[in-house]
Amino acid sequence: PQDQDALPQGVRAVVSRMLGFADDECRVLSSSSGSVDVTPDGLPVIGPSPTVRNVWYNFGHGDLEFSLAGASSRLVRELVGGERPFLPVEPYSADRWMKA
Repeated sequence: PQDQDALPQGVRAVVSRMLGFADDECRVLSSSSGSVDVTPDGLPVIGPSPTVRNVWYNFGHGDLEFSLAGASSRLVRELVGGERPFLPVEPYSADRWMKA
């Protein structure tokens, strides 16, 4: 960003530390922020919609979204393809709150 004051404090701290390692000027070229989706029980929702045909969910991973992307995508692929999932999917079902 053009305005370095707009950067979060943590980003400014990292940039200032990096200046000690760089021979040239170190600057942030771009930054972004957004919301993190988290479910009430902390588990992602993975699997078919309980109410809409041919809609599949894969969300609610919280801070682990990038870490869990491969495994979650594999589950969706296996479910959509009619394969046996490599791990139990019941804990991640979209209708788990409806069952309570």
